[in-house]
Amino acid sequence: MIGFGKNAVNPFKRLPLSFLVVAIGMLIARLLTAEFVRPFRMQTHLLPTHLRLDSLLFGVILAYYFHFHRERFSKVVSSNLKKIALAGCGFLSPLLFIGQFDQWMYTYGFTSAFLGYGCLMIAFLHVEIHSEEGLAGALLRAVAYVGTFSYSIYLLHAPWLALLQALPLGGTAARLVWFYGGSIFMGILFGRLIEIPALRLREVFFPRPTAEILLAGTPTANLQIQGHAEARTDGPTARRHHPAKKPPLCHAESTWPRGET
Repeated sequence: MIGFGKNAVNPFKRLPLSFLVVAIGMLIARLLTAEFVRPFRMQTHLLPTHLRLDSLLFGVILAYYFHFHRERFSKVVSSNLKKIALAGCGFLSPLLFIGQFDQWMYTYGFTSAFLGYGCLMIAFLHVEIHSEEGLAGALLRAVAYVGTFSYSIYLLHAPWLALLQALPLGGTAARLVWFYGGSIFMGILFGRLIEIPALRLREVFFPRPTAEILLAGTPTANLQIQGHAEARTDGPTARRHHPAKKPPLCHAESTWPRGET
């Protein structure tokens, strides 16, 4: 779908078009589900992966532009930072007024949500939080720290909510504090106890490949490798004066982007 192959100079060049096809297809699928699948159930309208792939792929497309076209991507974002942040807030604003069980939310709302969060994410990627001073800087660094454990928080917030619903915690305000505070605390705790050690263990057994290895099959890299191989066969003098160079990284940074969530 995205053009993997030994002759592909950029194996991800079809990714943007693939995202557009998937995004339109997922929106149509959600609209058809809302129209023909009755009654509404979370298992059929909110949770199925096949109705949410556009959100996942949107994160992939942003990572693609950030890692493979960083200079141009960062230039566009930096010159429109406030507009992008405001657009993100605009896309997310319906979440304040429309419930998740409303038909608009589980059809068009999912599209609006991933666009909004994506805009905010790329905006914050271009904010120098460590150079910010005062309360704003401290707040940004705190949010960034919590974001490090976002996946653990995501996994634990639902069982934590189920536990809170069984406890007598008082009014809505108290439940919100317990829910958000507890979800963040549990996410950080389990992230440090399980996720981070598991990622370190993964690196031991499955080291991240470099872009040189993954792109070694491209025509440009093959020519470079062939040329260096010929230079090495010319004798010790040639090896001494023509050391092997690394093949070009072809749109990548010094290493292949991490596959972490």
